[in-house]
Amino acid sequence: MSTPLRVGIVGCGRIAGNHARAFAAAGATVAACCDADIARARALAAEREIAAAVGGLDELLALGLDAVSVCTPHPAHEEVVVAAAAAGLHVLCEKPIAVDLAAADRMIAATDAAGVTFGVMFQRRLWPAAQRLHAAIADGRIGAPVLGEVTAALHRPADYFAPRDTAGTGAAAGRCDGVLMTQAIHQIDMLCWLMGEPVAVAGTVSTASTAAASTPRTPLPPWSPSHPVPPRRSPRRPGPHATSGTGCR
Repeated sequence: MSTPLRVGIVGCGRIAGNHARAFAAAGATVAACCDADIARARALAAEREIAAAVGGLDELLALGLDAVSVCTPHPAHEEVVVAAAAAGLHVLCEKPIAVDLAAADRMIAATDAAGVTFGVMFQRRLWPAAQRLHAAIADGRIGAPVLGEVTAALHRPADYFAPRDTAGTGAAAGRCDGVLMTQAIHQIDMLCWLMGEPVAVAGTVSTASTAAASTPRTPLPPWSPSHPVPPRRSPRRPGPHATSGTGCR
C-alpha cells in the first residue's frame, strides 16, 4: 500500500476548509496548516483534525510534507509557490495563478526548475458535464466549434470583494481584484479550455455601485419533487457583479 500524500495548507481563510475536505476525500493526509494569524490556523486545525498549525511559511515547509495547497490571497501566491518549489514540494495553487503575467511566469519557471508538479485550481473542468463536452469537441463528435460565448451573472455581497490580508505570509495587504479574478475567471478558463488558447485579447472594464447587488433577493416559491420542473427565475440582465465574453476560432 502506498503512503498517503502529506499535504500542508497555506492560508486558512474561507476556501481552506474546502481544500482540507477534498484532500481527505482523495485519501491524502492534511498534516499541517499555516496562517499569519495563528488563531485562524489553529481553528482550521481543530475543525479538520490537522496535526500541526503554525504561523509561518518556513515552519510549514520544514515539516516533511510532500505538497502544499496555496489558499492565500492573490498577491501572496508567488512567494508561497516559489518557496515551496525550492523546498521540493508539489504545489496546488488557488486561482488566479497571480495578479500579473510576470509573476505567473516566475512561478512556472520556479516549479519547472525544481521538477515539481504545479497546478492551478480550476475545478470546474472536472465537472461531469464539462468533461463530456470537452470529449465531444476533442473527438470531433460535434464538429469544429467556431464561436463560444459565456455570460457570468454572479452575486456576492460587497464585503466579498474587500481587500484581505495575505494570510500565511505576513506580506503586504492583499486585494481581491473583483469579479473578473475571483469568479468569472472560472468561466473564462472554461471558454479557453473548450475553444482553444486565445490569439488576441481586448476588453472594457467598468465599476458599478454595489448597492444593487447588496439588495436582498426575492425568495423563490417553494419547490418539491412533485413539481414537473423547478420554478425558474425571470430573466435578468447581468448586474454590477457580472461579466461576459466571447471566443472564436
